[in-house]
Amino acid sequence: MKSLFKADKKDKEKLKKLRLIVLDTDGVIVPRGTEIIETENYVRMKLKHPPEEFYKKIKKLVKHYKILISSGRSMLTLRTMFSRLCIDGVYLQCENGSRVFSFLKSFSTANLSPRYFKKLFSVLQEIRKRKLKIRGTEPKETILTVHCTREIKEIYKIVRKFDKEKELYVIWNKEAFDIGSKEVMKGTGLKKFCKKLGIKKAEVLCIGDNKNDIPLLKEAGISVSTNPKIKADYYLFSRKKLPGIVLSEFLLHLHKSI
Repeated sequence: MKSLFKADKKDKEKLKKLRLIVLDTDGVIVPRGTEIIETENYVRMKLKHPPEEFYKKIKKLVKHYKILISSGRSMLTLRTMFSRLCIDGVYLQCENGSRVFSFLKSFSTANLSPRYFKKLFSVLQEIRKRKLKIRGTEPKETILTVHCTREIKEIYKIVRKFDKEKELYVIWNKEAFDIGSKEVMKGTGLKKFCKKLGIKKAEVLCIGDNKNDIPLLKEAGISVSTNPKIKADYYLFSRKKLPGIVLSEFLLHLHKSI
């Protein structure tokens, strides 16, 4: 991988001609860390939101590209987090690829069977039965997200117990386990979205920082990683600002729109 800031003149021309910029959420445009408390009667979450600077950059960036914000979050959560981005050209992809929507329209990219949902429910029941030390489960439609203070190896074993066909993925994202269908991931959702809008793979840039972003990065003409363990065409490491903001500034400089 090479630094995005060392892109040559030819690469920069390609970046200017892109049509779609795909931004991962947690760790890229939103600080990591979700507080969740679950009891028998309610689930309470404290969400983190993008900094003010992010909104200013996106409102400029959308003049040059369509923007897709990709996340494992539910549609309701994303609507809450990004309510200020009710503007044409900005789309949200929820639950690791199961649905893409704007504030005007929505379409599903998943076709999941009753057997799949039965597996997820069985996994959740088993986790609760064994009284594992989890912080709570995040309310979602198509995937199971189990928040923990640490990676619990026993959860992998529980999934294998109920998934003899090996249809499920299990990803630890440093604060929660995402469990879902291997046929419906961020990459498959992006592919269907691009087909619907008539966007070619070569016209897409994706930035991500975790294992669940690998399928997303593979569907991009230009991929950018913010994690040295995740391979991509370019890397972008930033300590002072969120990587998504740094990327936005870089792209706006190319268009002299900063």
